Amino acid sequence: MGLIDVSPTTTPHRAAAIKAKLYGSPPRKVLSDPAPTPEPQKPAVVFKLVQPVLPKGPIQHDAHVYAWYKSECARLGKQVSDLEYKLGAYNDSGGNRVYADDIITKMCDHYGVSKIDIRSERRTRALVLLRHKMIWVVKKLTMLSYPQIGRHFGGRDHSTALNAIARIDALIASNDPSVADLKGWVTE
Repeated sequence: MGLIDVSPTTTPHRAAAIKAKLYGSPPRKVLSDPAPTPEPQKPAVVFKLVQPVLPKGPIQHDAHVYAWYKSECARLGKQVSDLEYKLGAYNDSGGNRVYADDIITKMCDHYGVSKIDIRSERRTRALVLLRHKMIWVVKKLTMLSYPQIGRHFGGRDHSTALNAIARIDALIASNDPSVADLKGWVTE
C-alpha cells in the first residue's frame, strides 16, 4: 500500500487528503464535448474608484470572523488528528482493520439479539452479560479507547467499558462456563 501525501499545510486540505485515502475519492464527471467559452464583452458600466471612509478607533467588526476561523481550525485540527490515527491504524493492520460496528453486528446476529437492545438502557442479567462480552471483544480486537467503546454501546460512560472488561477478565480467570464461547471470537 502506498503512502499518502499529506503535505498540504492547511488543515482543511490535510483532512481532504486523508479522507480521500481512507474512503476513496468521489467519481469525477466526464464531459463528452466541452462547451465553447464565450468571448469576453466590454462592461456596459464603468465604475469609479471611491476611497472608503475608515471609522476612527479600532476596527471590531471582524472579531467574529477571526473567532470563527480559530474555532474552525481547532475543529478541523481534531478531525485531521482523528483521521491520521485511523490512517495509521489502517496501515498498521495491513488493510485488515476490524471495526466495532462490524463486531457488534456479527455478535448480535450470532446471539439473536438486536443492536437496539444492546445499545438500550435495559439491564436484564442476560443482556448485560452479553453487552459486557461484546465490549470485551471490541476492546481486544480494536484500538478504540474506553470512551469510544462506550459511545458505540449507546453512549455509555468509559467506566462502563472498564467495568465490563474487568468483569469478563475475572470470569475468564475463574473458568466460568458463561464466557467459554469468547474463545471463538478472539484468537491470541
